[in-house]
Amino acid sequence: MAQPSVPDLNHLRELADAGKLHLPIAATFPLAEVKKAFEQIESKHTTGKVVIIP
Repeated sequence: MAQPSVPDLNHLRELADAGKLHLPIAATFPLAEVKKAFEQIESKHTTGKVVIIP
C-alpha cells in the first residue's frame, strides 16, 4: 500500500493546478442516485472514478 508524502502530494497538486493531471471518469450520478453509484463501485467492473454530483 502506498503511503503519501508531503512532497508527493505537493507534486500532484502542482500537476492538477497546471491541468496536467487527468483522471478517468467511469460514470457520474446525481446525489439522488447515490445508491446506484455505490452499486456500480461494488460491481468491481468500473474502470475510472465514479463521481457523485450534488
